[in-house]
Amino acid sequence: WREGVWLVCYQHGVPFLSAMSFLYAVYSVAWALALLTKEPWANNTIQTVAAEWETAFPTIRKVRNTSQHQEERILRRGPGGKAITTQAIDNPMIKAPEGSVTILNSLNGNLFGCTMVDGHFGEVEVSGETLLATGSLVQRTIDGFGWDGPGRYAPS
Repeated sequence: WREGVWLVCYQHGVPFLSAMSFLYAVYSVAWALALLTKEPWANNTIQTVAAEWETAFPTIRKVRNTSQHQEERILRRGPGGKAITTQAIDNPMIKAPEGSVTILNSLNGNLFGCTMVDGHFGEVEVSGETLLATGSLVQRTIDGFGWDGPGRYAPS
């Protein structure tokens, strides 16, 4: 430590912490958008963007929920203690038959993954492309709101 050298266990953990921070940040946008769609004033643009969000990021909620509730997944349980049957996994990093393994906080290149509440292995891409897609959906949501007032954003 005095020489400025990190322990290997800390060096190994940094990419995982970064990936989880990214996952949580992207999820918070999805969660806010989902809340907006439930408001009585939510217009068609907001509804459309929310639907596109689900298409673009189908696993974000389930991966985040597993990351947040690892104690349940370790016991192969979901909400309310409901049992989870893990499904087979076949990807470049993991080959496992149905019912054999529960994965938590896996980082395969830029894919952060885990066993989701439905028993399937799910991943979220941690990348600039994911960030740009998130920003685009946020901007389209903002653009979907009506505006009353002058079209000027600088002080007079």
